[in-house]
Parts: sequence; structure tokens; C-alpha cells
Amino acid sequence: ISNPTSIHLKPPSKSESSEQYLYYFSYAGWSNQLIGLYRAAQLASSTNRTLIVPPILSHHTANDMGNARGGNTRLRCGPDHLDMVKLDAKECLKSPDESSHVKFSEIINMAKLSEAINVPFTDLCEFVKEKPALAKRYFHQMEQMKPEQRTIDLGGTCTLDHRRSYADMVEHFESIFAKDAVAIIPSAFILGNENSETKNFKQNVFRYPPSSNLSEFIRILRDRLPTNYIGVHLRYRDDAEYSEYDEYRFKCSENKTEVLDMIRRGHLAMIEKNEATANSTPSVFFASSSQEALSCYKQFLSDVGVQAFSLNDLLGQEKNSTRKFLSAIKASKSTIYLTLDQILVSLGQQVVLLSKRTGHERNIPSSFQTVTKTRHEHLNNSSSLY
Repeated sequence: ISNPTSIHLKPPSKSESSEQYLYYFSYAGWSNQLIGLYRAAQLASSTNRTLIVPPILSHHTANDMGNARGGNTRLRCGPDHLDMVKLDAKECLKSPDESSHVKFSEIINMAKLSEAINVPFTDLCEFVKEKPALAKRYFHQMEQMKPEQRTIDLGGTCTLDHRRSYADMVEHFESIFAKDAVAIIPSAFILGNENSETKNFKQNVFRYPPSSNLSEFIRILRDRLPTNYIGVHLRYRDDAEYSEYDEYRFKCSENKTEVLDMIRRGHLAMIEKNEATANSTPSVFFASSSQEALSCYKQFLSDVGVQAFSLNDLLGQEKNSTRKFLSAIKASKSTIYLTLDQILVSLGQQVVLLSKRTGHERNIPSSFQTVTKTRHEHLNNSSSLY
């Protein structure tokens, strides 16, 4: 087990005095935070800035900062995001034992990601420590900010009736921040403006290389699974209280027919046709945002002769080893479990992604499933485990 390396990588083409930075307001769940990361990274690249990386926010817990922070337009478009940004920076002034700040490098090998997309990163707390004068001016004393730097519609979705082109978005950004050493923008997640380079940023961030501790943990858990298995993610409702009102409420007894139909004739029919498992018990690794759905599907799969695993099954083996790795990764358990689910599903020989959400007539994938699919497709074209 190792300590995550510093993610501060200085851009080679700039002197200390001319170096410029970009920070963005982050919110929502883990996969949406990845979307914000790749969109901010592309903007940093286009404006020749070092990206100051915000903290990882907890996901689906009693203190669910990730989803609580993005609930209205004044947070996503400004100016209320500045209050949250100031709080982010204040956490960096606390001792490590007291601070809630979680570095992205706990989950992602940021040095490798930086090399892949050619964007320099520095963690927010590293920036606050290494650049105290800039941190004081831009993060702790925001009163000097101009009105146009408080409410910012970069993409065009906050105040305009159309989305700006990517080039227009960058031009608008420069008109506001060209002379500022640090640019602080509201939500990067909503910046859906794209150009020919966007796909590269998206794919590299979605298939991020895990940190050394997470990578080793994944290898141990992968060894607890059969050699060949199908990775399955079912999106029903989230268990978090904030979203229960609009998600499909799963009741095992009421959904028995649907479950059996899926197993016998639907997406999981591939299990019976899988040549790799023709002479052995078919195996499935299951992940779901609904624990009720997870338990129900596992039971019915077992009844029809399929070996089904969930993350809890794997974590329950060799508990001392499990506890060691969980304590080594300084992130919330909910975030660690979600990333483990995502990566283990993507490592399946085949992947099944289903979404059953109220109001969605079609099987529209969640952001979790989009990231999972991207990782799986990359693995099919790569000799690397990740």
C-alpha cells in the first residue's frame, strides 16, 4: 500500500510568473464529477492553464455533498458557487485529520491521466499551500471579483436560448479571465460544448488509470471472481433520499415476472450461449443502485443455475485484507464502493447495462453506465487490465 503521489505537474512552457490556473465548481455523483473533470480539463487545455482539481465529493451518503451542491441555477451558473468554492479552500487550511478534502489522486493516477491528455493538474489543497498569495486573493478574498466573473454563462445554457460553439465559449472565457492568474468558473458539468478534441478528453478521463492503492485492491477482488463472467449493472432508483421521488421503486415480489423474463429470454440469455462458460457454471457480477433489485436478481439467477456475485460477496472474503485497502484509500466508502462496482462490471467478458427509471420510455443509460461502457470498450481493444 502506498501514498498517492502528488498530482502537481508544472506546465513546461510557462514561467512561474506567467502561469495561469483554472478552478471549477464541482457537484453531483462520482460519474458526473468525471464529466465535470474532462470538460474542465479540455477548457484548461484550450486556454493554456493548469487545472486546479477540486475535492472528490461524497456520493449517496447521509452527508451527500455531491448532490446537495448542484441543486439550483445560481450554483450551476453563479454567483452562489463562489460560496462553495470558498468553503473548499477553507478545508485546505485545516489539519489533515480535520479536513474533509479528498484528493482525486486517491482514486485516479492523476500523473498518468495528465500525460494522456497533456493537461497539468494541481490539487486544490496543494495549490493553497504552494501559492498562498494567489489562494488568498482568488479563494479567500472574492470581494474584488468583477460582476462578470460572478455569474458566468460560458456554454450558453444559463441565459441564452442556444448553446455556444466551442470556439465561442473559449473566446467568451478569455474575454472575462484573460488577465487573471486564476479563473474560477461555475459548473463545468453543464459545459456540453464540443469540438473535434472532446472525444479524446472524455474517453481518457472515463477510462482513468486507478491510483496504485485502488489498482491493487481491484486486482485482489478480480481474483475472487471466476475467470470469465458477465458484468451487469441495473439502474433502478437510487437509495439516496433526495432522489426517491422520481426513481422506479423496485419490489422483488412485484417484479418476479420481469426478472425471470430477463433471465430466460432477455439480455442475460447470452449466458447460455457463452462459449467460455459452456463447460462451467455461468457467472455474473451484479451491481445496482438499488439493493432491493440486487438481492432479487441474485436470488432468481441462483434459482436458474447461474453463479451470481456482488461487491459485498467479494468484500466479505479475507476481511483483514479488505479493511487494509479500505483504510488506505482516503475517500468515503460510498465512493470507493461505487468505483469498484464500476470497474469490476467493466472488466466482465461481456457487459449488460439496463436502466429502469420513471419517466424514461427508453433504456437511457445513466452516467455511471456511460463510464462503464467506455471502460469496457477500451479493455476490449487493449492488452492492459485497465
